[in-house]
Amino acid sequence: MKKIIVGIIVLAVVVWGGVKLFGTKEEKTKEAIKIGVLIPITGLASAIGEDNRQGLEIAKEDLLIKYSNLKLEILYEDTAYDAKIAVNGYHKLRDVNKVGVIISGGTKISGPIRALAQVDKVLQMAIWSAAPSYSDTHDLNYRTTPMSDDNVPVLINYLVRNKLKTLAIFYTNDEFGVTYKEAFEKFALVAGIDLVIVDGYIPTGKDFRVQLAKIKSKKPQAMFVAGTAPNLGNIFKQAREIGIDARFISQGAAENKQMLDGALGAAEGLIYSYYFNPASKYAKDFADKYFARHSKVASQYAAEAYTGLMLIGEAVNYCDNKANNDCLKNYIDNFQNSPTVLGLATINKQGDLKPDDVFLKTVKNGQFVKYEE
Repeated sequence: MKKIIVGIIVLAVVVWGGVKLFGTKEEKTKEAIKIGVLIPITGLASAIGEDNRQGLEIAKEDLLIKYSNLKLEILYEDTAYDAKIAVNGYHKLRDVNKVGVIISGGTKISGPIRALAQVDKVLQMAIWSAAPSYSDTHDLNYRTTPMSDDNVPVLINYLVRNKLKTLAIFYTNDEFGVTYKEAFEKFALVAGIDLVIVDGYIPTGKDFRVQLAKIKSKKPQAMFVAGTAPNLGNIFKQAREIGIDARFISQGAAENKQMLDGALGAAEGLIYSYYFNPASKYAKDFADKYFARHSKVASQYAAEAYTGLMLIGEAVNYCDNKANNDCLKNYIDNFQNSPTVLGLATINKQGDLKPDDVFLKTVKNGQFVKYEE
């Protein structure tokens, strides 16, 4: 009898040891999917990067609640909103951390990263990346941002309705600014709007008065400014100080407290394009959770980061918790007319997510509100 008991104990120990050494099949399928995130934690666009991070963390929590077997590991690298630093960050995430998926933030960041990710066969999800060139070819590259070509027509229509026929373009001299400049050059002519001056500025600049004086001499009825929140606030303030009385227009980067603080009241009446409505039925749960946690309204940058990770997480779950490119691509490519916090959205044939609405917002009494005519 004692021999039988001893034999059972020995067998149990052997089985237990084998499980600890080799793991079960179930445990192997639970190996974490590593997702690398390239966003600006420091630098001119750090406020956007922080919104991204906050949106991503909520998305991760929501995914793990929804799918108990899902395991995701998010690894952050600071780009400082600089393409060279971003490339170095990519190599670290890919070569050292062995990530299988990349999330990249910023128009001028996502393009260079796409070139690397395509060679390495790494799935890339771009957020706040507006350049049409990002999706000139589509394989494993996706994005959750409406392009400049989606934002600019809304602003053009506003100018036409308000009979503002002369426009100045003042853009940050990088890929982000250039893509908006080119979109205005394409759409303004068709709408009968005269671009009286088109000028670029250095993103790290502080004093823009010389260039703004040239703009003032052209007497534009409206002025479009592209840039990060600190730049926008500074430019609006200096433009008013030297006497430019044009209607200011911009895009979603303007919705930031840094912009308001820098403008010192000069941004009142600003009109800008936007594509996230936190009050919509699709966004309510996310927006409520975000506000409870951060005591501020979620921005479109938090929302598109949330959407990007949710798409990746849903795809990974669909693919049995594996980063299989063919399977992930099949799931995301077939994402059609489905609810997201950005509204009902579709991934088109270029890998771009198209939300159901791009609309106008304004600064009224120092607050960001939806524009109503």
